[in-house]
Amino acid sequence: MKQLIILYILFFTSLLSLFVSKDEKNTYRKLILSLLLVFIIINVNIKINLWNDKFVYINILLLILLILNLLIKRDKRVINIKSIILFLNIINIIYLLQMIFIRIYDLNLFAYSFSTNLIILLIIIIFYKFQGRFNKDFIIKSIAIIAFINFILGLLQYKTGKMLIYGSLAGDIYYTEGISIVKRIVGFVGASNGAGNLGAILFPVVLYKFNNKRNLLNLIYIFAVLIFTIMTLTRIAYVAIIIEFLIYFIMNNNKKDMGHKVLFICAFFISSIIIYNIYFNNIYNILFAERGNTESVRIEQFLRVYKLFLQYPFLGVGAGQYTYFILDIFSIKDTEIHSQILNTFVECGFLGGFAYLIFNIRLMIMAIKSSPRVELWFVLSLFTGNFIVSNFNPNQYYAIDIFIYYFILCGIIFAARGEHEKTFDN
Repeated sequence: MKQLIILYILFFTSLLSLFVSKDEKNTYRKLILSLLLVFIIINVNIKINLWNDKFVYINILLLILLILNLLIKRDKRVINIKSIILFLNIINIIYLLQMIFIRIYDLNLFAYSFSTNLIILLIIIIFYKFQGRFNKDFIIKSIAIIAFINFILGLLQYKTGKMLIYGSLAGDIYYTEGISIVKRIVGFVGASNGAGNLGAILFPVVLYKFNNKRNLLNLIYIFAVLIFTIMTLTRIAYVAIIIEFLIYFIMNNNKKDMGHKVLFICAFFISSIIIYNIYFNNIYNILFAERGNTESVRIEQFLRVYKLFLQYPFLGVGAGQYTYFILDIFSIKDTEIHSQILNTFVECGFLGGFAYLIFNIRLMIMAIKSSPRVELWFVLSLFTGNFIVSNFNPNQYYAIDIFIYYFILCGIIFAARGEHEKTFDN
């Protein structure tokens, strides 16, 4: 019963975005996009039986997207997505080849990787079919609402010490790898590092919303994301948010304010040095001693992964199979690769990694071309923040982060032109 209550709260709260807009056109498209966002956040998996008592768990979002893409008609569209579809399908073809030629140790992880790529593809196609039939304002509002709910969930998690999310209501949020046990909230993602990544992805969105209308509500959204991210104790997310804000600060202001920019940046770095020297011990204890220092381990892993890639450059070691492969072949027990790009190159080979890299660069270019010059900071901030956090944490296993990022990016690319000239309602 508690799970159903949580699901209903998420569902109806996210649908508030349908009613805060005065534009009543294309309501069913807004409803579909809201539903997709809800199912992204809930992250429900269903069991699919295969052969010889084998089974896999697949995100229900894949089935929903398949049905929607069959039902929704395609109109004549302006933006060409053939290139990004091609790059994603290159990765899909590699997955199919891996099923034939490579040993799959964990079928569930392989199915997860394959289905994640398919979901990204189908999200892009849905937005492509809705091209020009929604505005960016709607996407921003929807994400801001989700960000605030995520913040409230984080506070409840910290208060109770429990995850309180679908499938893990009683799971705890205590982190034990440092010298003491600490609480690290996990939000909707269910993992503290993944939650930090999500905070870095959400920050440019709420900052964009505040920049368009500077009121108390939008300021609350910003503080909600910042407080949530701080409570995840994800250090790389802190770095990403600082860089995102610097991109906003440098690119958003008028050229006449260059002197103020220089003064602000100098003051920021001087203040940072002073705070660092005064509170070094406290900062070190919270973020390293109590939290655990894992940076040296990650550097060793990156070097090991690079050598492994050189040994298996064609089809890689198999999607989702790195930890099993390196244990079986080299007797090395390792964690998941803490870099989404490196992980793709190692598990899918050079062609798969190259296709993934070009796909993301192509999407960023499309988002830049779809945005007015005054909003370029938003695209670059979002892309840079995601790039930073996804390559210092095992982001490939944080499905919510991945889908939210592409949801936002597609919202920028395929939104109706000229909506940036409108004022925000909230």
